[in-house]
Amino acid sequence: MTRTKGSPLFELGEDEIEMGVDIHGEPGRHRAKMMPANEIVEELLGPVVRDLPFKEGDRVALMINGLGGTPINELYLLYGQAHKRPAEQGISVGRS
Repeated sequence: MTRTKGSPLFELGEDEIEMGVDIHGEPGRHRAKMMPANEIVEELLGPVVRDLPFKEGDRVALMINGLGGTPINELYLLYGQAHKRPAEQGISVGRS
């Protein structure tokens, strides 16, 4: 038997975004005011690229997921920005 909570797990203001939200709706890293796509990508992808031992010539998979709440055109915009970031370090996106 499936039980549901019956109300949203969290609510966002019209001008807010949840950065790094988990797939089950747990809170993300933090909330922020809406910002340009390149800043969102830097906020989320920057720490990953810096912390993991990627090097020039590596191939990676890149996934952009809006968890059903982000319009497809915005996901494509974010992907376009995110795809540039690894390329700047000689890392190619092998799967997306």
